[in-house]
Formats: sequence, C-alpha cells, structure tokens
Amino acid sequence: MKRVWHNQFAERFTWMLYAFFQPRRLERELAVSGFRQRFMIMLRMVIPILLVTYPVAVLGQILLVPFHLLSHPDIASILLFSAFGIAFGIVLGVLLGIALGIAGGIALGIAGGIALSIAASIAVGVLLGIAGGIVLGVLLGIALGIALGVLLGIVSGIAFGIVLGIVSGIMGVIIFNPTVGTTVVIAVGVLLDVAGSIALGIAFAMCYLLGLFRLPFYLVSGPSALKAYLKSRGDPAHVFYYLHRCSLYWDEIVYFPLPYLKQTLLIASAQDAEKALEEIAFIAAERPRQLRAARGAALEMAIGYIEQCKTIQEIAEVAHYLDTIFPQETKLLNPQWSAPITRIRDASRDAQRFSSPIGRVARMEALDDMVKQLKSVHPNVAFRDARLNARLGKVIDIWLALARQEQEALKQVPVYIGRIDNPYNPGYPLKPEDPLFQGRYDLAQVLESVLMKGDRRPTLLLTSERRMGKSSALLQLPRLLGSRFLPVFYDLQSPGIFASTTTFLGTLADGIYKEMQARNLPVEKLVYRTFRDYSTQVASQTILSQTSSESLAPTIRHDSPYAAYSNIDKWLKGVESVLEREDRTLLLMLDEFEKLEEAEQKGAFELSLLLDWLRNIIQYHPRIALLFSGLHTFEDMQEQKGIGWSGYFVNVQTLHVGFLQDDEARRLVTNPTPKFSGEDIYEDDVVEYILDQTRGHPFLVQAVCYALIENLNVKKKERANPKDVDGAIERVFNNFNNYFSDLWNRTDEQQRVCLIALQKAGTASIERLQEQSGLKEHTLWHTLHALLKRDLVRMEDDRYSISTPIFGAWVERNSRYMEQ
Repeated sequence: MKRVWHNQFAERFTWMLYAFFQPRRLERELAVSGFRQRFMIMLRMVIPILLVTYPVAVLGQILLVPFHLLSHPDIASILLFSAFGIAFGIVLGVLLGIALGIAGGIALGIAGGIALSIAASIAVGVLLGIAGGIVLGVLLGIALGIALGVLLGIVSGIAFGIVLGIVSGIMGVIIFNPTVGTTVVIAVGVLLDVAGSIALGIAFAMCYLLGLFRLPFYLVSGPSALKAYLKSRGDPAHVFYYLHRCSLYWDEIVYFPLPYLKQTLLIASAQDAEKALEEIAFIAAERPRQLRAARGAALEMAIGYIEQCKTIQEIAEVAHYLDTIFPQETKLLNPQWSAPITRIRDASRDAQRFSSPIGRVARMEALDDMVKQLKSVHPNVAFRDARLNARLGKVIDIWLALARQEQEALKQVPVYIGRIDNPYNPGYPLKPEDPLFQGRYDLAQVLESVLMKGDRRPTLLLTSERRMGKSSALLQLPRLLGSRFLPVFYDLQSPGIFASTTTFLGTLADGIYKEMQARNLPVEKLVYRTFRDYSTQVASQTILSQTSSESLAPTIRHDSPYAAYSNIDKWLKGVESVLEREDRTLLLMLDEFEKLEEAEQKGAFELSLLLDWLRNIIQYHPRIALLFSGLHTFEDMQEQKGIGWSGYFVNVQTLHVGFLQDDEARRLVTNPTPKFSGEDIYEDDVVEYILDQTRGHPFLVQAVCYALIENLNVKKKERANPKDVDGAIERVFNNFNNYFSDLWNRTDEQQRVCLIALQKAGTASIERLQEQSGLKEHTLWHTLHALLKRDLVRMEDDRYSISTPIFGAWVERNSRYMEQ
C-alpha cells in the first residue's frame, strides 16, 4: 500500500514541486525522447494537477466576487467555469510537455489551469483569444502578443479585449520559454481590473517581469536563505547543515540574489575553509546566478588569508592559496579583480623564489621583483568595496616593509657569504626540462613499450614511497616518451578539481585540449558551462524504456552526472578522430589517485560511476591510455579502504619508482645543473660519502647536498669535507623532520619493531632478525614484505638492512620518543 501511494501520488506531487523549483533536475530524472513516453508521463500528471489546481481556482474566483468581476457569481457557475478553465489548462500543459519539456508542461498545467479558470468565468469568448494568442505567440513572438494586447485595449476598452491581449502575450512567452513563462500566468488575475491601453501596456510589462524573474517563488526561496543565515549566525557549527537545506540547494533557478548568502559562506569559512571552498565551487558550477555572492565570499577569504601572512615564508605560500581559492575552471575570479590578484600572486612567487635555494644575487633580484609587483597593485582602486581596499592597502604596506627589510639585511651580508649558488630544490616536484631530474629512462622505456600495444595495453599503475620522485617522473614524460604519445598530467591533490563531477570532467577535458593545442592538433574546446546545460535528450535512453508505473520511477540521483559523462564522451569522439588521423595516443596521468576516494567520502561525486567510466575508456577507446599514480596498489586500496579497484581494472601493470641508479645519483651530486661542478666544491671521498648515506634516494640526495652548500655559505667555506656532510645531515633532520615522521607514522607496530631491530643489528639474516624482534616467522615475513615494498628496508645476499643510513640514524634518535 505504501509503495502504491508513493508511485501514484507522492512521487507525482514531488515532480510538481520540481517543475517550479528544480526543472533541470526533473528534466534529468524524467528526460525522455519518445512521443509515447512523454504522453504517458503527462497523462499520469492529470489527476495530481487537478487536485492541486481546482481548489485554488475556486478560491480565486470567490475572491473576485466582491469586485464584481464575475459575470455569473453563483456557486454552480464558479464550479463549472473552474472545471472548464482547469481542463483547458491541463490540455495545454500536456501538449507542451509532449512538445517541449516535462517540467514546463507540468508547471503550465498548474498555473495555466488556475488562471484560465478565472478568465473563463468572466467571458467564454476569452478561449478564442487564448487560441489566437497561442498561434500569434508561436508565429510572431512576445512582441506581437504585447502589441495585440495594447491594440485591443485601445479599440474595445472592455475586459474582453484586456484579457485577450494579456493572455495572447503571455502564451507567446510560455511557448518560447516554458520554464520562464510558467510564472507569468499567475499574475493574469491581477490584470483583470485594468482598463485602458496605457495601463494595460504597463501592467503587461510588470507581469512579464514577474514571470521572467520568478518573483512569486522568490518569496519562498529568499526567506529560506535568510533563515539559513540567521540560524548559522546563532549556531555556526552547523552552518553547512543549514546551507544544504536552504533554497541554495533545492531551488535551481533563483534570479535574484539570495539574502546574506555571502555572509553565510563567510561563517562557513570560519568553521572549515576547505568545505567552504567546496560550497563556493558548487555555486560557481551549479548556481551561476549567485556567482556574485560566491565571488564576494572567496575574495573576503583571500583577503583574510593574506592579512595573516607577515613573514616572507608565509607570503611565499599565498600564490598556492590563491590558485586554490580561484581555480580557473570555476571563473570565480572577477575580471575586475584580475590585475591586483595577479600582482599579489606574482609577488608571492617572487617571495618563494627568494626563499628557495638560490644565490645571493638571485635573491636580491627576487626581492626587487617582489617590490615592483607590490607597487603595481594600487590598493585604493583594486576593488569596489572601500573597506576591502583599506585592508589590502595595509597588507601591501606590510609586505613592502618586509621586502625592504630583507633587502637591507641582504646588503649587509659580506659578498663572499652565499657565493655558491645552491642549485638544489628538495621536496618539490621537478618541472619539465628541469636539469635536476636524473634517470628514469628505464621507466620511460617500459611505458613506451606498453603503450605501443594499442587496445591490448593494460592499465598502468605507478607506485612508490613519498618523495621518491613519482610526480617529477610524470612531469618529464613529454620529454622522455616518443612524439606519438601525449601525456597529460593531473594533480588530484588540488581541492578545486573535486567540486563536482562536472568540475572534474571539465578539468580532464581542459588538460586534453591544452596538450593537443600545444602539439598543433586542432580540436574543439569543451566549454565548461556545457556540463551544466543538461539537455533533455541525454541520459534518457537507459532510464525510461517502458511506460508502467514501475519503469517510470526515477532511477537517477538528483545530482545525476550521467549527462556530464555523455557530453564528454561525445567530445572525446572528435578528439579520437584527430588522434587516429595523426597516429597519436593520449596518456591521462592521474597523480595521487587515492584522493578520488577521499572526494567521494566528502560527497563530491560517485566514485563507482567514475571508475565505470574510466574502465569504459580503457576497453573501448584505444587512443586513450590511463596511468594512475600513488602510494598504494589497487590491492592495498581494497584491503585498507574496501573499494574493489582491482575489479574495475583487471589487467593492471604496476610500475615501481625506486632509488636512482649509482651513476644517476652521482650526476645529481656532482653536476645537478650545467653551471654547477662538484669537483670545485667537494674534497676527496665527499661524493662517495653522500652516496653511501643516501643510497641514491632522490629526495635525500638533494636534501643533503642542499644543506651542505647552505652550511658552506654560512661558514664562509669554499670546499666541503666528510665532516661537513655530517653537519648537512644534522640540518636535514631539522629541516625535514616531518618527512621522517610521516614514514614512521605510517608503519604499524610490527614494522616499527622490525625497523628498531634492524637499526640495532645493522644487517641481519631472517633468523637473526626473528631473534632480535621477537616476531613470529609468518608475521616477520609479512612485515618485511611491506617494508621492502615501501623501500624502507632493502635485501642483499639474503640479509636485510634499513634502506638508507640516514633513516636508520633517525630511527635510532626518535624510536623511543615515537613509541611513547
């Protein structure tokens, strides 16, 4: 019984609400292309529309009785003409739903039925005017409908002419724009007492604007947003709860600004800045009419962040934050702010350059450029809000003072200090063509061999421990792979990419477009907004194939991404035709793929749908290859997270990024750049000592060499000896303690026991290690396997040891403290 009630009544009344407040959602859930399917859906809506409209129509006519606007004020006439008008309105709604759109048809059936029942009670002849208005509206449009109304008002001066002209114009609006025009008919009754052509023209214009901007519905949506703000101000901890239950989410078409939306978003940012950015990204993608509030909140968040940056090191982080808060694909950066925000971002990058391992002269140039950028901001006219301009002006003054202070301090440093320009840059992915990148040619050869297999190629999975150089290797692939392959890199650590399914797919499409443009391969750009324009002709083929009540039940979630996937699939067909013609292959590289699961947990999108789509890409798109990169294997993800990645990608080839080869690590030490020569700096045995302590670990090699040169400059020394390397290692422990702590924190109890035992033993056989650790043989084998896979332990001649002496020294120093 409950199910029958849902299918026959509750579900249909829900559709009626969607028709007015969420027409795009209704079109997505009930989008059908066949005449029969449209007819059956509209036929099912007849009874619910009648139940809603008839009482309202009768009440509307009763309210007109005191104004002497009814020609037959008796109850029988009221009931009769209400039924007559509603029937006509429902017929119009059914026809419109079949011809143009379900949402518009339902809305017209409701609003038109009410309005026409009232009009019918005044004069039966109005039906002729309605029919004429429809025809004229179709043939000549809104302008002729308005003109007809004014003309008939002048000629006749009676209610019949007024009603005929008004309804003619309104029907023209409805036929040309069902979603906008549905609300116009609500105001018909208001115009019935207007007499005279001038008054009629003004009244019709007002009626049209009421319908265009959905003012009657704004009386519901506006207070809903205001209520969310007031509740959030009193209970900030639940601001996201209130946001998700206000009209921002349940009303898709709000033309006027929602009251205090910007202030609500600012309350949200004070609670959780990252989640607030997700809300702002949602508004930019799905509620463009509220973009002004989203932009305002994003700007306030940006100003609040930079106000807290009062050291050069903090300023250096501003560029990354601005890139996060104003992602390019969401268009949150107002063009009017582009110049000052760009100058601030460039000044931050200059501060980052000053803080990076470069020489004294280069640092001075970085500060000079930073001052130049800050002077070009002009904070007094940066924004329209004088309050924000004043806050920005104070920030610029503070930053300028800091830059000049650093300039003076740098001038006081003797010229011989910092004479050695430090070429190393530990901890950051190396950009394409960076001379610091060494080796990985074996990885490139394997990738090229696999990619040459075409539709028989496996899914590629690149794994390694953190700071081993995965991202750097991926960024170098355009240089390492042959010209037949077009690698496109995506950093999934960027929070803006997961604002929604549309944002994610839009980012993928944008990366493909840019890479193909760079290779002079013409392809049409997939505009971001097309993902929001879910047409009624997509996603329908797999949803409604029958006309029974069971088959008509919606099977797609309200935030269905099916149309977005359909749009990008259509676009990829054009891309693949170009790739086929030019004999090229796209390699989509998804770095830090584990972030996909985190995004699903936050509700950004359905991971299962994305994985289904990616599997389809692998199986049926031979010109597109996928490469995932991360800490874990697919088996690890299933074991730790419970998601069956291996079920989606059965044929997977896992590639491991490990330590550098001896000759590659040696080049990184002695010749990291063309202008740097280790022979002029390192004494005998220094290079060998560095290689022995780091064992070719790419990050540790750079970290030790960077610290070594910094120490030489501080001590005013020109050459380094092995004792200086020991001092550099001490500096590495201080500068990068978080790196070592992360390695330790991601080990379990058995792995820590094993590492401590290995540190004490130096090297040990499996028997000696079992004796030292006290672990059972099976547990010890499992533990060693995990540590070997993470490159924390190495095996040589059936003996085990900690992979790098540096990490072993850190374990010796910190194991007791970390265990406590």
